[in-house]
Amino acid sequence: MSSLFMSMHERKFETNEYSMLIYTTGRGSILSCDSCVELITPVHINFPKEFILKENRIFCKIRIEGCYRRLKIVKIERMSGSCNAYTVLKRLIPSVFDVKFIRKANLQSYLHSNRDLIMRSSLRILGRETVDQINLWDRIKWQYGQDSEAPLDETKDVSSDILISDYW
Repeated sequence: MSSLFMSMHERKFETNEYSMLIYTTGRGSILSCDSCVELITPVHINFPKEFILKENRIFCKIRIEGCYRRLKIVKIERMSGSCNAYTVLKRLIPSVFDVKFIRKANLQSYLHSNRDLIMRSSLRILGRETVDQINLWDRIKWQYGQDSEAPLDETKDVSSDILISDYW
């Protein structure tokens, strides 16, 4: 376990509400894909859907600030009863909670799930020649939740969580 932290940088965040130690592989970044918020003591709180809670660890499901595959660990040493973990995480990593970005992901999820209807309507309104010229089908098909070995029109079940990393 000690080798895990050899190339990591420690950064402490301390306020009246909480005290945290953050270990990163780079000095400038805080969290990224495969991130883990490790709770020293069990805390029963609701975390945003971008995080998965497993036992006393919270794993981030999305890339933040363009980083990828860099392990980051946050240890929450102390948290006051009045402090909400959502608020703490929002202060530390605001890009996770960027409403404009989440709306964009929601729109793309909507477009993907309604792509057949969009295509039929576009063909009827614009005509096949125009739709083919702008390559519309490839623009709205995406690989969102799709098995690469499955037929193109067969999409596997995708959880209700928006996988924002698909659009990063």
